[in-house]
Amino acid sequence: MRSIHEQMIYKLVKAPINLFHDIVPLGQIINHLTRDIEMVQDIVPQVNLFFKLIFSLLSALGLCYIYNKATLFFCPIIIISSICLAKSYIRTGRTLMRLLRISFSPIMTILNESIKGVDIIRSSHMENNTIEKMYKKLDERYGISLYADGSLRWYNLRRSFSSQIFFSFILFYMVYYSNNYSAKSIAIILQTTEDFINLLVNASMYISKLEISMIGLERCKTLLRIETEKNPEEDNTEELEEKNWPNEGKINFIDLSVSYRPDTPLVLKDINFEIKPGEKIGIVGRTGSGKSSLVLSLCRIIEPKMGKILIDDEDIKNIKLEYLRDKLSIVPQDPFLIESTVRDNIDPLNKYTDEEILEVMDDFGIFKKMGKEKLNIKIKENGKNLSIGEKQLISFARAIIKKNKIIILDEATSSLDIETEKIIQRNMKYYFKDCTVITIAHHLQMVQGCQTILVMDNGQIVEKGSYNGLLNNKNSKFYSLYIREEETD
Repeated sequence: MRSIHEQMIYKLVKAPINLFHDIVPLGQIINHLTRDIEMVQDIVPQVNLFFKLIFSLLSALGLCYIYNKATLFFCPIIIISSICLAKSYIRTGRTLMRLLRISFSPIMTILNESIKGVDIIRSSHMENNTIEKMYKKLDERYGISLYADGSLRWYNLRRSFSSQIFFSFILFYMVYYSNNYSAKSIAIILQTTEDFINLLVNASMYISKLEISMIGLERCKTLLRIETEKNPEEDNTEELEEKNWPNEGKINFIDLSVSYRPDTPLVLKDINFEIKPGEKIGIVGRTGSGKSSLVLSLCRIIEPKMGKILIDDEDIKNIKLEYLRDKLSIVPQDPFLIESTVRDNIDPLNKYTDEEILEVMDDFGIFKKMGKEKLNIKIKENGKNLSIGEKQLISFARAIIKKNKIIILDEATSSLDIETEKIIQRNMKYYFKDCTVITIAHHLQMVQGCQTILVMDNGQIVEKGSYNGLLNNKNSKFYSLYIREEETD
């Protein structure tokens, strides 16, 4: 049981984001990890009870044989009827139970979406629509539950009826041959026969429950069949560590074409360009142009259909995922913080000393009025007790302390106040001076300090040049983006 749960968690953690987490609802995952695993937990106790019942059943059958051999002639009636009823119920009950488990996932998905998007729901006056969707799913689940409960009652009623017929046969037999039995024998025969019937009925019931409980195991196994992210067969991590890879930060995109899933269109098409060591690159373009897809490809969140990416002349496809991603520092627009201390959020793997962390925190002015104890400040789930600026500063500190050669900034300063942005810009010039920095931006002023600007459209690089050079060309795509942004402001 524990082994199955651990394997499920491992598969979920290692599952590809684009092929699994982006398309499988959260409610379905929660359902697998809670209700389905509960069904699996019931299997072992039910098996134990079933074998106890079988032993008791054989004992009762032995007593029936000793006191009334005629019982054995009527046993096939109850046994055959019990088997037929159980098969009939299992066939229906298994399907209904599977539907019942599946119907729980949409309810959890709607609940999760409603909690996360409660602000949007209220501001858009969509409360009634959300409630109707929830009621519809609850009605569907309740309808399936009624059928499942009805089929169980149908089974119990017919099971009781067949047991009463068997008991009637035994009773009529003893009445007809009453001269052959004493009062003591009749009492023992009736008691043992009743015990035999109850045990046989319970045994068939546990077989049915066990068969239906296997649905939970079947659904859990669907997670165990998930294909994990691809890692190279040969591990060259030690060789790369000896070379201190990447020690330059050069990146080459060669004929790169990418799609999120096998059946979806290409989001990147024949991308070819080189980022020199220490170069500061800005990537701009409209929403859906392929900016974020380029970064996801660099981190191997999505795998290329064609082409390859080289970092310091090493094909990233031949590098272990854990090692590759550890060598890339990413600062997202919406920083993610875990529910723990400040120290655990800046250094989650506990690789650095308190002094190293404090030095970075002091440079960024994180909780500057406090001393060393600021490392132990508790952060709530996803930084609910911090401002946006404080969360982003911690995110920058997390990226800087790793001292990687390649830095990726995804709209990292778009929602910050002027003072916080000045602190970050000042430290970026100091800490990222010799690093290759890739800045993804929707607002063009965020890439003004970059040496090279890439303009993307429809999954392709349509323009490349300096900020001023592209801006001075009034026929350029960059200029049209600049004008549109000015008009919007």
